[in-house]
Amino acid sequence: MFLDFEFAGEMASDHGLVVGSFQSSDIEIVPSGADLTFTQLKPARRDTFQLYSADYQEPYTATFQVMKHPCNCHNTHDLYFTPEEYSSIQRWLCRKSSYHKFKINDDGFLNIYWMVVFHTKQILSEGRIVGLELTLYADAPYAYSEPVCLEFDCTKDVPFHVYDTSDEEGAIHPSMEIHFTDASIDSSGFTFTLSNSMDAKIMKIHGCSKNEIIKIDGKNLLIHSSNAAHTSLAKDFNYFFPKIINQYKNNDNIFTANVNCTIRLLYAPIRKAGLP
Repeated sequence: MFLDFEFAGEMASDHGLVVGSFQSSDIEIVPSGADLTFTQLKPARRDTFQLYSADYQEPYTATFQVMKHPCNCHNTHDLYFTPEEYSSIQRWLCRKSSYHKFKINDDGFLNIYWMVVFHTKQILSEGRIVGLELTLYADAPYAYSEPVCLEFDCTKDVPFHVYDTSDEEGAIHPSMEIHFTDASIDSSGFTFTLSNSMDAKIMKIHGCSKNEIIKIDGKNLLIHSSNAAHTSLAKDFNYFFPKIINQYKNNDNIFTANVNCTIRLLYAPIRKAGLP
């Protein structure tokens, strides 16, 4: 069991809290961040079932309890939460605007985080608040590693490699910045392409120019240009957003750009992990 955690940049210990339990139990069975739902079909006159599909049906959730740290309490009365203390904790944890980063302070989990929102319940003793039961709801069925930032000085038609370290097979859309700063680039409009050996599709952007910076938001699938004169970007882009692909026996993504440029990639590898 972990004792401390970080949420939205603040530690539970900063609020005088420690993770604990008001119920004793010798064994816990918890989700592992790999809760797939399988659909199996049995052909007629056959005894064996075929695997038709495997999908994540729900995001990751977990429940744990917090209380005041006993080391900070000098008597029994100090174990109770005052209305002001409880209000401050609720303000910190219960936010409906967006997901926030959640990390636990435990060996082996220092590089892993979830994006979560919290639901809280009061734990009462003799009518006084002695703790909170927290239920987190993540934005995905799994956790993430801290984001990986990669930068490549690309030479025209010379491949560069990106190895995806995710636990999950599939594809991630990275965020990306493409700088057309090379002196040899024609100052007039040109078409930029980026291909990946593990994908049959190619990203194409027409009307690019020297010193232009193209920014791609991989999470929200948005594209932006630093060149205010590139007003036709919505028409010039073929709307194929680059992907980093992970197969069980192949995670080597070989990208190739058709012009000299600098490309910066940012993505968070997937981790199939649950709270200990």
